[in-house]
Amino acid sequence: MQQAKIDYGTQVLPGTAGNHATIAGPDNWVVYDHGAARTKAALEFLRWFTGPEQSAKWSLATGSLPIRTSTTTQPGFDAFSTTYPGNEVFVANLANATKAKPRVTALPQVFDAIGKAVASTLLGKTSAKAALDDAKQAADSALAAG
Repeated sequence: MQQAKIDYGTQVLPGTAGNHATIAGPDNWVVYDHGAARTKAALEFLRWFTGPEQSAKWSLATGSLPIRTSTTTQPGFDAFSTTYPGNEVFVANLANATKAKPRVTALPQVFDAIGKAVASTLLGKTSAKAALDDAKQAADSALAAG
């Protein structure tokens, strides 16, 4: 798979030291201890559900981005980009995934603030700078609240 190349000119994105990286990739799964048999069954299910073959089927059926690069090598996965056009850049970006999303309870509020900023800018309601400032303030507040 070829990595997507983006030219940012002379800009270096904050926190990247000039390298492109993403936190795309797997989500966190939780298994509660309800006894040895149930824990074993839950772990078996998660191994199956997050395995490359099942992950490819899930992505093709739902449009969800693949959780690992091995998903993209499964038979029939090449239909993903034609079924869900525009996602090939995100799939190619899996090669840059260096870590999973952080385990932060306020993450949904942070993502919500970012989403609102993007929507506000795209709808022409706010300048990109003002929207970013609002998103930063909302994210900082959510993170400070825990």
